[in-house]
Amino acid sequence: SEMCIRDRCVCVCVCVCICTCVLLYRSSTIYPSRYRAPELILNPNGGYGKSVDLWSVGCIFAELLGRKPLFPGKQFVHQLELIFDVLGSPASPEDVAYVTNPNAREFLDNLKPRPPVPFVKIFPHVSAEALDFVERILQFREGDRMTTEECLDHPFMRGAELNCVLPEVSQSNQSVVSLE
Repeated sequence: SEMCIRDRCVCVCVCVCICTCVLLYRSSTIYPSRYRAPELILNPNGGYGKSVDLWSVGCIFAELLGRKPLFPGKQFVHQLELIFDVLGSPASPEDVAYVTNPNAREFLDNLKPRPPVPFVKIFPHVSAEALDFVERILQFREGDRMTTEECLDHPFMRGAELNCVLPEVSQSNQSVVSLE
């Protein structure tokens, strides 16, 4: 799920998980990135889909809007607390039914209810379209997030020049990171 956008605020995101921290998704001993989707924190051995990258794009977009990270967690629990401080606690048991990790289940079972904070309070200076974009992409449930196509069709993106032609990378100037 690559998203390349130029014009409004230059943002080129190609495989966000690799751009932020390749090792992050391969080891539970590394602190979570501020762009890591909640489903990967709560269920580290769970599936990885496009919605994970879209969460990261949403976090980067929020950082551009606010000029600072929205969820600058220092470790897993802190990261989740920051997410729930903004999005509110999960509304129903179905929201967290996918979580099988016993430690994560215990954390969620002991979580005090928190109301969501309207994004307009966090970003009072941005347009209604930008607020809607960040709100629709930073959804706790991955199935509730916009798809890549919906992001590109969103009113905030209207008029943005889309250009996803990436330069060729030769082996001589390519950084190689081994995950094994």
